[in-house]
Amino acid sequence: MVITSRYHVLMLSIANKVPILFVMTDGIGDKVYYYNKNGGLIQQVFNGLKIDWTRLMKRNFTDTFDLVKENFTDLVVEK
Repeated sequence: MVITSRYHVLMLSIANKVPILFVMTDGIGDKVYYYNKNGGLIQQVFNGLKIDWTRLMKRNFTDTFDLVKENFTDLVVEK
């Protein structure tokens, strides 16, 4: 599993079928820029599939690490 805030790591993880959690940073004062940019990539890659972006993109590292700590086994099995 990869946890990152970098767009190109998101691309490499998806290309190599590695489970990923993407942490959005404030791009231009808010998270909308990264939500749209990464959401567009996810939508393009998984064209035609219903994907819940909120399962892949998180607001901050603290919440992300808490999520992984509490649900690691379920997250790895779910991919």
